[in-house]
Amino acid sequence: MFWKRKRPLSDFQDEIRSHLELESAQLHGEGTGAEAASSQARREFGNVTALEENYYERSRWMAWDQLKQDLRYALRTLRRTPVFTLAAIATLALGIGANTAIFTVVRAVLLRPLPYASPERIVVLEPLYKAKGTTGTLVSAPDFHDWRGQSHSFDHMAYHTGGAVTVLVDGAASFAEAQAVTPDFFSVFGLAPAAGRFWTEGEDRTPLAVVSHRWAREHWGSAQAALGKNFKVYGISAEVSGVAAPGFQYPAETDVWLPAGLFPENPNRSGHNYRAIGRLKPDVTLTAARVEMRAIGDRLEQQYISENRSKTVAVTPLREKLASSAATTLWVLLGAVFAVLLIACANVANLQLARAAARTREIAIRAALGAGRRRILRQILTESLLLASLGAAMGLVFASVGVRAVLAIAPPDIPLVSDIRLDGVVLWFALALTTLCGILFGLAPARQLFAARGSLHPGSTRGAIGGAGSRMRSVLVVAQVGLAVILLSGAGLLLRSFSQLSNVDLGFSTRRLLLTAMSTPVNGEDEARRATGFNRELMERVQALPGVRSVAGMKAKPFANPRSTVSYWIEGGRQYRLDEAPVAQGQVITPRYFDTMGIAIEQGRDFDDSDSWGRPQVAIVNAALAREAFGDVNPLGRVVRCGLSRQSEAGMTIVGVAGNARQVAPGEAPKPEIFLPYLQHPLPGANLTLAVRTDLDPYSISSAVRATAARMNPEAPVRFSTMEEVVAGALVYPRFRAALTGCFAFLAACLATAGIFSLVSYLAGLRTNEFGLRFALGATQADVFRLVVGGSMRLVLAGLIAGFAGTLVLGRLLESFLYGVTPHDPATIAAAVAALSAAALLGSSVPALRAARLDPIAALRQE
Repeated sequence: MFWKRKRPLSDFQDEIRSHLELESAQLHGEGTGAEAASSQARREFGNVTALEENYYERSRWMAWDQLKQDLRYALRTLRRTPVFTLAAIATLALGIGANTAIFTVVRAVLLRPLPYASPERIVVLEPLYKAKGTTGTLVSAPDFHDWRGQSHSFDHMAYHTGGAVTVLVDGAASFAEAQAVTPDFFSVFGLAPAAGRFWTEGEDRTPLAVVSHRWAREHWGSAQAALGKNFKVYGISAEVSGVAAPGFQYPAETDVWLPAGLFPENPNRSGHNYRAIGRLKPDVTLTAARVEMRAIGDRLEQQYISENRSKTVAVTPLREKLASSAATTLWVLLGAVFAVLLIACANVANLQLARAAARTREIAIRAALGAGRRRILRQILTESLLLASLGAAMGLVFASVGVRAVLAIAPPDIPLVSDIRLDGVVLWFALALTTLCGILFGLAPARQLFAARGSLHPGSTRGAIGGAGSRMRSVLVVAQVGLAVILLSGAGLLLRSFSQLSNVDLGFSTRRLLLTAMSTPVNGEDEARRATGFNRELMERVQALPGVRSVAGMKAKPFANPRSTVSYWIEGGRQYRLDEAPVAQGQVITPRYFDTMGIAIEQGRDFDDSDSWGRPQVAIVNAALAREAFGDVNPLGRVVRCGLSRQSEAGMTIVGVAGNARQVAPGEAPKPEIFLPYLQHPLPGANLTLAVRTDLDPYSISSAVRATAARMNPEAPVRFSTMEEVVAGALVYPRFRAALTGCFAFLAACLATAGIFSLVSYLAGLRTNEFGLRFALGATQADVFRLVVGGSMRLVLAGLIAGFAGTLVLGRLLESFLYGVTPHDPATIAAAVAALSAAALLGSSVPALRAARLDPIAALRQE
């Protein structure tokens, strides 16, 4: 015995009952006799509360002693079956570790509060186009000022705009992400500076700057050392007045914030150039704010009919906006990895059931010695939870590695990536998974063992293989195989979709194309025209470099976000309202752009150097726009207008039609597009990305291009990428989904196969004497092989059927992620079924061969 026996509860119940009887006599008696009875009761039995406390104190010690006994026994039991123990721990470690890793990412991106004061009150405000039911990312400056002036739901409202620009710090030029922001910007986030101060409303036109904590350390060593330092940006000498709190870089990766008053606003309500954010008042709900902003939008629509027709305001929580691109992908991955956990639990439960067949005599003896159902259940659950805990401990190690692996392939725009780490909440999640797993695979064998409590017959092990235990094992095998088929089919669909996207015809050539990003600060149209002259001379010099075939410039490289989208009108064609006008992608390019990119000109001509400032305005459209706007009519010579720049609003003659190219995303069909010559549109054409087509490795000429640019302008930094890298970046989410679901599906298939192998091996071992008897009665090795394999494959077939039905549901859920493949693609589903069938057959054949080669005499002796 491992504990000293305590008095049973029945003893205390008798004492309490006697005490209550004496107390009742005291209540109904009279005089000193009743008082004497009460006094005698107190002397003999004490207070009822004291008796209860004594009992429960003893019960706690007894429960603790019994728990220690259960743990010791569980450890001895697991040590006696090392193969089973190691297999179960490894299986659970993989399931719990994978779930913990994905949950860590999901929590950081989707569930953890943003690192701002009262982050639930921070919202993004965007135009909502009622006719189309879509939102626009950018707002016009006049609309923003009306929103802020007329609303009463916000403590603060601000806008910001910007991007990558050239900065000079101590004479050294580099790129930085800069944002022009209104004075309330930092108040929206409830931030205090790490050093210095933020500028105020009256300083909005003062050349002050707030820099990120990281940027301050990189350039000046510390936040305090950065204060008062000057650097040049947008041609302005700005002084550092404050350093933002560590980790704050909104929008993503911003290095510098400048007062928006330093830059002229676009006064056109049709010019959407700014992103708006706001902080709700503490007593205002999101619903109330939406109602108010909708009313403001409706008023502005009535007031400015031509510019704001069918336009109102959308209010979206910042957390929802930041996570919108990643949310669906992460939830799908969490669902997939949870299916892996279910397979792992079913695997271990099946092993536990098979193992329970060998423990029926042990449980029967324990029952005969007085162990009740609760006592047996507690022992079994203790073993299961101990097994799950050991698996979870190893799983946390896997989770730590898994998180790093996920971050290595994660899309760069997933928000709050730097905050992804294992913390207390994740550990509680792992503990909850551990408990869930222990209960899931502990209850199944407990039910089977309860049925065997009364059997002390030596052959009861064999009987335990059949009956309820066998049915439960069959259900678990079917569930494992079904889930594995679903995961394999889903992974196959995503992998095929990714393959289709990777091989789609983009309409341009990506091989040996170097992209050179530069930034030339300009302030006004005169400086912009000088910048276009710089770009023309630079392209001529790069064209002369050895190995360079062609050079051209473009305002926006393919798949850039956001791209310029403009409404357009054909002169003499149908006249649209602003909210109904067709839209096109706007692009400013240099001559030889189409030749350099490998895009054919189907009609008309390319731009040349004669298409310059002061000459008649011209444009080239792509085939998609020509088909949409003109049908079968020749578009050459027609006049088109759009709002990409002030010059383009006057009307441009179409001089060419170019082939279609996928510029928005590889999976989206080519959109209508208007191309404008950079010399006629100097403001958008001042900052171009150069595309350099070469016969060599693209990066092999990068140093020569950098040196050429530095000789012309030492203050202009240059950074390089290849078109293949740009395309790979556009496919990062499909690749991320396909890679992780492929890993989870492979893991699920391995676990299901290992489960089938382990189960068949264990059950074949329990049936050794049966096989010996069959051999003695004339069975052949082939008969025994078919018997073992046939029994397991019948279960696998049922699982395949169940999994096939599940793929019909899964395909619908994944439909929005697929490109070039149907949700119920027969080839993909057939491949998943075939792969799992082959794996299951292999897992069953190995123990079947072992059983078929048994020595009949040795097998019969085991009886």
